[in-house]
Formats: sequence, C-alpha cells, structure tokens
Amino acid sequence: MLASALLGQPALDMQDLTVTTIATGIQHAGDIEVDAQGNVWVIQIQGTVGGSGGRMTRISPTGTVTTNLGAPLSEMGQMIRAQDGFIYYWMNTGGGTTQFCQLFPNGAIVTISTYVGRVALGIAQDSQGRFYMGTKVGSSFTGVLQRNSINGVLTTYSSGIPGNDHRYLKMDPLDNLYGSNQQSIYSLPQGGAAAVRYTANGLGGAGFLNGFDLGYFADQFTAVERTIGGTNPNNNRLISVTPEGYSTRIADLGAIIGGGPAVVCRDLAGTGYYVLAQGTLYHITGAPGILTVGSPAFGQIQARVDHIGSAPFILAADSPGINLMIPGFGDFATSLGTGPGWFLLLDGLGAFAGADPFATCPWTFTVNNPSPAGLTLTLQAYILDVAANNGLILITNAVNVNI
Repeated sequence: MLASALLGQPALDMQDLTVTTIATGIQHAGDIEVDAQGNVWVIQIQGTVGGSGGRMTRISPTGTVTTNLGAPLSEMGQMIRAQDGFIYYWMNTGGGTTQFCQLFPNGAIVTISTYVGRVALGIAQDSQGRFYMGTKVGSSFTGVLQRNSINGVLTTYSSGIPGNDHRYLKMDPLDNLYGSNQQSIYSLPQGGAAAVRYTANGLGGAGFLNGFDLGYFADQFTAVERTIGGTNPNNNRLISVTPEGYSTRIADLGAIIGGGPAVVCRDLAGTGYYVLAQGTLYHITGAPGILTVGSPAFGQIQARVDHIGSAPFILAADSPGINLMIPGFGDFATSLGTGPGWFLLLDGLGAFAGADPFATCPWTFTVNNPSPAGLTLTLQAYILDVAANNGLILITNAVNVNI
C-alpha cells in the first residue's frame, strides 16, 4: 500500500512503505544512530574542538525522549553501531588530540583510545570488526585510517575525497568502503583513489548531501539530499541511489525549519530507516519496489527496477497529453488495456505482449524514446500477480523524465 502522508509527516513516493512518527521536538545538530536495544541516539548539541558543551539525546523504542546525555562532548561527527551493538564515535578534544569512544545505553561514555596528531571525521567498521576512521587537515578530508583491533594502532587505508566538510563513512557487507562530501558519494578502495558513485542534483537546483546509509538493495544507497536554489529551495528529500548513479525520491521530508538538516540511519533490523527531519523522528518501514531512471541521451533512457521477489516485471510508460497507440516501437508495446496512452515495456528482447518471466532484480533496460522532444515521459513498474488472474500490481513510484 501507499502510506498516507499525514500532516507533518514525510510525503512518501514509494509503494509498500509506511511511516510512523516516533517522537517530536528533538533538537539535533548532527548524526543519528540506533543501538542494539533499539534506542535512537541523536547528536543534540555539537561540541567544539576542545570544548565540553556537546550533548546527546536518546529516544527509546516507545518514543521516550531523554536529553542532555553523554556529556562532556567535544566536536564529533558520525556515530556507528558496531557488531557488539554499542555506539562508537571519535571526537576532537583539542590540541591535535582525538578520542575514540564507546557510548552505553544509559549515556555513559568510555574512552578507548587517545590519539595525538589526528583530526577526527567519519567512522565505519568492516566484517572483521576493524574500525575505519576518517581524518582531515583543516576542513579537507585527507584519508581513511584503519584501526588495529588488538593494539589500537592507526595505519593509512585509503586516500581522501576532494572538497571539504566530509563527515560520513559507510562499509557494505562485502567490506567495500564509501565516503561522502557535500555533493557526492565516493567509493574508497584500499590504497586507491576515490571514485564518484553519485552526485546530488537537487531537483532543479544544486544539491547538498546531508548523509547516507546502505540502501534497500545490496548495491544501493539511501541518502538525504537538500536542495539549494531551484524551484524548491532548502527542501530535504530521502532518495535511493543505484551504482549507475541514478536516483529516485523515496520521500519528501520538507524544508529545514530549525534543528538542522534531515539525517538518516538504518533501523535495527536493517530493512527500514530512521529519519530525523524538522525536529521529528520518523520510522520508515516496508519492502519497496524502486524504479530509478537516468538522464535521456541519444534517444534512449537507461532505467532499473528493483523489487524483493521473483515475479515477472512490466514497465508502463506514458506521455501525458499524447496518445501513442503504436503497435511496437523499440521496447514499447500497446497499452493492452491499461489506459489510453499507456504502453507496456519489456526487457528489449522483443517479447512485447507479456511480462518477462526471466527478469530478476536488479532488472536493467534501455527505453527507446518514442515521444517528441519537449514532452514528459512517465514510467512506472508493475509485477504480474498470477494469483489474481495475471493482474498487474503497481510496485514502484512514478518517475517523470523530461525528453
């Protein structure tokens, strides 16, 4: 089902997603993370380098909010729930000194290691339990350090990322490391150079990435992107990003109204997300179908469908305002009763009259563009429901492509 967008809640674009309000009135100035007990931790007040004014907020699974925990905190960025279920972070305590710390569910903090000559940034952990710590000089991300699990020694792992204000690192289940700056998500191979995976586009204006996490599907990301300028300035949206760099909007989180930009983290089950926007914590759950579409080029549109399950796919394409009743044009076929102007798109193998029974996720394809330039092509993906006499079930958001 498509969840209702209640007043004050994110406007969901995806099918099969629901949104639940967990708590409101939350002051936040940085990252969020969830511990093994299901508590969501928020950087409530960002401390300064060498200062002690930073604070944390804890939101219990039932929505109880406890503020002013974790003191004293200096400047810190990202938090991570490690394999042992506890929250870890490292922070800048002044004088070129950093501390690697563990946060307990009651708000107590234990300093595990102190480092001299380092400036802390993001943090991640691999499948073997080793931590990876971003470091910077000034505001420039200069590299990632690998922490020895036994003696705590830091050694260089990868190069840095161009630009400044880097905060987030993420490690996928295959131990591939990723990092982000204000505009892009990068892969960070060991001993190699950073490579761009996605650059924010901002829906008509420049984009600004506020953070990211691993996506609904194994090779995707879920990110918070904020629009700068354009037709909807300062608006936050939750997006899904594919390895090809395509993105689609999961939810509209609204404009920033105090409390800093929206932030996101995966939930304890790893199947949904906590999103903090406009001082309200939301839990977004479900198993969506996701349709992501690249920019048109050379008369073609590159697109991709992801969905949990193995049912055959159908993609419908519509050009509003024009009826393209063409028996077959490239990958398109007639609407087969789905409504005037709709066409069923298959996988490009010429099987125009039915769903592709061999399609598996992710399903990638090329759309040949049959419409005159200047129109908008609307795409949506369906699955074939055999139990309902081969009826069609809408599984993705609609994606509009200007051609």
